Amino acid sequence: MRDFSTIYMLVSEIRQAGAEDIDFLIEAIIEAEKSGSEMISYCGIFGLSQAELIELMRKMLAEDLEGQQLCISGFAIACVDGEAVATCCSWIEGTYGISSSIITGSLLGEYLPAANFKEGLSKNEIMKGIHIERTKGCLQIESVYTLAAFRGKGLIRKLIQHHALQAQAPAVEIILAQTNENALAAYQKMGFSLKHKVTGDEALLQFLPSNSRLQLTSPLHLLK
Repeated sequence: MRDFSTIYMLVSEIRQAGAEDIDFLIEAIIEAEKSGSEMISYCGIFGLSQAELIELMRKMLAEDLEGQQLCISGFAIACVDGEAVATCCSWIEGTYGISSSIITGSLLGEYLPAANFKEGLSKNEIMKGIHIERTKGCLQIESVYTLAAFRGKGLIRKLIQHHALQAQAPAVEIILAQTNENALAAYQKMGFSLKHKVTGDEALLQFLPSNSRLQLTSPLHLLK
């Protein structure tokens, strides 16, 4: 049996994700969207089944559109004995003169069936209540995920450090649902602090894991 207390030392590689990793990246995105619940945000907002979402993610990730969270090359993967066990995505907000939310929205507009896109648009007003503006020029971290057997062993810290070492930015930001208490505790242990909190209408709970979101931040040099 593997001694999991040594996993942090056993990471044989941190590498950039490639097309061959799409299934693992989709798993990471979906689990991150659940935020500790069984509700997937994309499914709730756009009226998609999980199977439909997976096919949609496959197409959008294949575009590899930089500057937002649905981009293969934005992901780094931690491997143990050659197996992908943890991942997260990063980008510098506003690098291309446009916000990540607009880039992601354009992808969704291109690939979502018209009826599902229209359903998402119908929720725009209520969604504005929990919108958090990402800081232009700051490193953004999203879709953080570790296989269950490898959690609590420092892999996400190592991945975020990997992203930070490659970034030219004053700070790193993470946005998460308030219900994701385990992730919040882990980020605070790394040195992240609360920058902003928003709470929207309780009606959001019909299609989101939480109606409260938190924005955490840390000076980049503290993570290197």
